[in-house]
Amino acid sequence: MSVPKSKRDESKFEVVNNALDLYKFTLSLCLKMPKRYTFLVLQPIVELAGNVADYTKCANSVFPTNAHEAQMRIDYYIRARAELQALISRAGILSESSGALNYKDEKKTKGVTAHEIEKWSYLMYKELSLIKGAMENDRKRFKDLK
Repeated sequence: MSVPKSKRDESKFEVVNNALDLYKFTLSLCLKMPKRYTFLVLQPIVELAGNVADYTKCANSVFPTNAHEAQMRIDYYIRARAELQALISRAGILSESSGALNYKDEKKTKGVTAHEIEKWSYLMYKELSLIKGAMENDRKRFKDLK
């Protein structure tokens, strides 16, 4: 029997799932941008998004049995949040640069649309709130471990 939609909660795995979605979407956006920015701007942005996904996956892989392991799990979330903050800053700078998102190729404009930038921003801020929620939840869940 399934749970009614009104009673459903957000999955505990959502923080990892959204981080992976953010990484995949970041990669697809960067592949659409002009190739001249690959090493200067795009490669570090993709790396930051990958680190967010990796650190959330690492945090989710730690099953605490003592206070030290619980702190390790929270430390991974802290690293993921720091990488995400850096990604948000770089994405903001990139979206403000003129010519970085679009280019002309044989009379046709290619690149990233404003809608895709909005979706990217949404994924980043959603991940930020999910990481914050996961950290708060873990601190409550594991506060009695020794």
